[in-house]
Amino acid sequence: LGYLNKRIFGAVMRYLVIEDRDDKRIAVEGQIRFLDADGTIEAADNLDDARVLMLTNSYDLIVFDIYLPARKGEEEQDISDDLISVFARSKNYHCESIALTLFADSDLPLSKFNGHGITVVSYDDDDHWKESLKQKIDRMAVKPRSDFLVFCALGKERAAFQKANAKLLNLSPIAGLNCQELVIDG
Repeated sequence: LGYLNKRIFGAVMRYLVIEDRDDKRIAVEGQIRFLDADGTIEAADNLDDARVLMLTNSYDLIVFDIYLPARKGEEEQDISDDLISVFARSKNYHCESIALTLFADSDLPLSKFNGHGITVVSYDDDDHWKESLKQKIDRMAVKPRSDFLVFCALGKERAAFQKANAKLLNLSPIAGLNCQELVIDG
């Protein structure tokens, strides 16, 4: 499933990893690369950088850490309220999201994150987090992504795209509609 969206729709998945610990960030990025070698990964190691990236870019999956420095050079702290606030205001609010944390389940602010659709998972040595991350990537991979939609009521209207500078792909039903994907100028 991990490559379904890319193979069918030509999309390259975009990931944001918000993590201040290099070892954990490298492990998470490695798992993403294992599951989606063609994906683009950006990273932030503090709240300020994460805020800028979330508010200016669109992502398919955001991986959160709960304890981060607010700014470069500061000590890590619980920034979950700030992260959630920025996420809720961003264009990424409906993307897949997961928070991977080193803290024990009893210490996790589950209701804060779950209330915004962010799955919270303990990052630990038993690699349970890898399966949770894989499920998120599989889920996002099957979501159709389009830059725009054109609705045509008649076959003649759809046929006009054959004369345009468009690459017509296979017809397929989506949610009961007879759909045809096309690519215009990439």
